[in-house]
Amino acid sequence: MPCVRPGGLFAFSTEASADADICLQGSLRYAHSAAYLQRLAAAAGWRVASMTKHVLRDEDRQGVDGHLTVLCRPA
Repeated sequence: MPCVRPGGLFAFSTEASADADICLQGSLRYAHSAAYLQRLAAAAGWRVASMTKHVLRDEDRQGVDGHLTVLCRPA
């Protein structure tokens, strides 16, 4: 039985990488590009319902950019 039923949503956040699909940053957190997240979702059979860029948190008084992503499991 799948964890998310058809038509269900899955939401998550990731730190944003501008140039690499995935990279380990100096903070020892991984960052992902929007294009990479979209490819992974499509390969897994999900539809990207929304993906927006936001400041996720502060680190050393600097905003850390990231993606808020909502995926939809097709019916």
